Amino acid sequence: MLKKISYKKWILIIIGIFLIWNLVWWVTTTVKYQKYVEAVPKDTTGLNITQEDGYTYFVKKPGYLRFIGNLSVSTNNKSASLIIWPKMIGGYKYGIRIQDDKQAYEVYLDKNMNPTNKFQKDKSIQNALEKNKAVIKTLFNKTESKFDLSN
Repeated sequence: MLKKISYKKWILIIIGIFLIWNLVWWVTTTVKYQKYVEAVPKDTTGLNITQEDGYTYFVKKPGYLRFIGNLSVSTNNKSASLIIWPKMIGGYKYGIRIQDDKQAYEVYLDKNMNPTNKFQKDKSIQNALEKNKAVIKTLFNKTESKFDLSN
């Protein structure tokens, strides 16, 4: 026969689950983002941001109880930015933002710098990516050298 669980026990179970979830979140995000925050230490404002060789590097750790943060590398004139979302189980998702002739393009890319899915057929996006291919390649190279995305 099943025993009834008192309200106090239910509350303790719920609090225990919440504490375990917080601990799992903290350990997971701290371990996953450790090498990124070491590569870009906090500045005087408390943000993980730095400027080197005409590029701005930024690390945003996941918010409270979230598992997705991002890395970014931007040209200092803000004409192009590469955003990288580290996946929790390995791998990365990439996005590029290009400011080109008074129009902005925001496109998801694969690791080979090709647009994904719905962006593949848009000619204006293809033209903007082709026109800025050298900048995009440089951003990918800067990202790889700064954050070591090989693993």
